[in-house]
Amino acid sequence: MERELIEKAEDLIKKTNDAERLFTRYATKCYTSALQKYAKEISETSYTYLLAELAESSLSSEILGRPGANISLVRIEIEEVMLEADVIKKLKRAETHYLETLESVRKFEDLKRFEKMQDTSDIVRSIKLGVSRFNILFVILLIGGLTWAAINLPKEALALISAAIGGAITHLLSERQAVLALKKEGDNTCPRANNNSQE
Repeated sequence: MERELIEKAEDLIKKTNDAERLFTRYATKCYTSALQKYAKEISETSYTYLLAELAESSLSSEILGRPGANISLVRIEIEEVMLEADVIKKLKRAETHYLETLESVRKFEDLKRFEKMQDTSDIVRSIKLGVSRFNILFVILLIGGLTWAAINLPKEALALISAAIGGAITHLLSERQAVLALKKEGDNTCPRANNNSQE
């Protein structure tokens, strides 16, 4: 009687080892990711947890025919019900499905990151444009003030005032060029503007 119990226990251990071996051989990334869901330090709102759920769902869909089952149920199905050839085929499909979905998620992430960077650069460009426009307005007022000074101050100050007006005009032209460059850069990076120009 005792010998039979030992043999049954050994059979059970062997089957469990077989399940682990099949997981690690035919669905390594999917299985490793699914196990992350049960790590204590993983938060349910973390990116790793969401990927773990995706992996577990892939295994569940392929092995049990329905998503959402726990990894332990998948393991029991592999150990106690399925033939090894079927398990291998389904684990390969689960791994492929997981990797394809993961690739789509990463592409979407890259796109969101790019859009965020684009939004940030648009904000910076908008601030620079505002500063340049303010500088233009300030320089125009400065030129107006210097012109008034040239009219009302003695002739001895005229050389100094005309030099100041020349410097202000040079600054005005450089600010104008900066505004035009920023506008052109904004038009080139804006997808809507590019689409409209193509239409």
